[in-house]
This record gives sequence, C-alpha cells and structure tokens, in this order.
Amino acid sequence: MLDRQRGILFMVAAAVGFAVMNSLAKLLANHGVPSTEIAFARSAVGVPMLLLIVRAKGLPFTVRNQRAMWLRALAGSAGLICTFHALSTLPLSEATALQNTTPLFVALLGFIFLGEKVRTRVVAMLIAGFVGVVLILRPQSGDFANGTIAVLAGAFSAVAMVSLRKLGATETPEIVVLWFAIAAACFTFVLSAKTLMMPAPIDLLWMVVMGAVGTVSQIWMTRAYALDIAARVGGGAYVNVVVCAIIGAVFFAEPLAWVSAIGIAVILLAGFVIALDAQSASASTRSRL
Repeated sequence: MLDRQRGILFMVAAAVGFAVMNSLAKLLANHGVPSTEIAFARSAVGVPMLLLIVRAKGLPFTVRNQRAMWLRALAGSAGLICTFHALSTLPLSEATALQNTTPLFVALLGFIFLGEKVRTRVVAMLIAGFVGVVLILRPQSGDFANGTIAVLAGAFSAVAMVSLRKLGATETPEIVVLWFAIAAACFTFVLSAKTLMMPAPIDLLWMVVMGAVGTVSQIWMTRAYALDIAARVGGGAYVNVVVCAIIGAVFFAEPLAWVSAIGIAVILLAGFVIALDAQSASASTRSRL
C-alpha cells in the first residue's frame, strides 16, 4: 500500500477515534466533571501507555528537533484545553465543527508568516469558511464566547499540525505523542488543581477509556501526517465532524439549528477545497523539479 493511501487511512481512523473521545468528554461534562479535569485525564492516561509502547519498541527518549517538539507540545496543550472547554459548553456537532477550522488557519498562517502564495479560490474559501464560523457562533447568542474558544482550538491545532510535518522527518509518532502527553498532563493538572474532584466509578472508567482512545487516535494522526502532505491527509479529519453530528443527534438529543447546519456545511466545503488546492499545488511543484 502506498504511503499516501496509508496516510489517509490512518487519518480517517484517527478521526473516528477522536469522535468517540469527544463524545465521551461530552458525557463526562454532562455528569458534572470539570473540563480541565477531563483534559487532564485525556493526557495523563496516555503517558503510561506511551511509555510502555516506547520501551517495548526500544525507541530512544531523546528528541532531535526540540524546537518543533516544544512548539507542538505547547500548541497542542493549548488546543486540548480549548477543545474540552468547548465540548463541555457547546453542542457536540457545533464544537467539533468549530475545532475543525484548522485548514483555514493553516492557509492563513502560511500566507501571513511564511509568505506562501494564496490563489483566488483559496481566498474565497477562507472568507466562506469564516462566514461559516460566524453562522455557527451567532455573535448575538449566549454561546459566542464559548464558540470563540472552540475556534481557538482550531487555530492552536493549525500550529501543531505544521510542527507535526517537521517532526515526522526526525521523530517517531510514539515519541512525538509521548512528549505532547507529558506536557499536556502537566499544564492541565495545574489548571485543574483547584477544581479537582473524585469522579463516580463509572465516570472514572469513561475517563480511562477516553484517554486511551484519544492516545491511540493521536498516534494514528501523527503517523498520517508523517506519511503524506498535511493538506491531503487532513481532509480525512472531517469524518470527525460527521460522526460527532450523528452521535450528538442520536445519543445526546441535540437539536441542530438550520443556521448552524449551513455554517458546518460551509466550513467543511471550504476546508475541503483548500485541501484540494494545496494538494494540486504540491503536485505542480514536484512536476517542475
């Protein structure tokens, strides 16, 4: 199987796993568990799992590209905190869609900080994508602040995603996820210290399952970005939005307003077109070499 195909398969599997993780986080939030404690569980459960995997594979704990690793760990931790806050305060489908604005931010950051050329259709899709964000946020609604935090999760994820591509050349996925989990566990523990509570036994079980599923999905996502260009494999992440919308409607009885549905569709379309454009641009560049 080609690396391109493997990368897409890993990303789709990761997207489904993250949908399960998001759903369990929503369930825990509905049971009164603070979002910072949910974020801590997500990270802390993964650390011993990853240590066992790294040790079993005989992988070195050292990191070659420390700058990119720190960037990935810090951005990923910030994104994780924003993600679980959004999941605890917004409908599952809306929170997930707003978090998946990452491709919009990747294109925008590439233009502002890297001087990358942006074609007219990408500019149009960027505008359309952020219009979709506004449709979901509805500034006059009471969820505007929480929705903005969900969008910040997408922005931080964009920074983390760029760093993953750099790390893929020098580090194994397990080491990348291990150091991210350690950093995120430290940050979220500090934030959750004041509100830390002992959850009910069933909630404790769900926290362990959520952390395990999230860790495995993180490894799959990291491997996907290491196998192929971010723009191409990133499209598979949108499976997450669809699965979360279904779970939200079926298991959480969350109504989806027609305005939000249009906003979600616009964001998905914009991200998909931007991914296709980046893919064609990459192919064009390789053909000239």
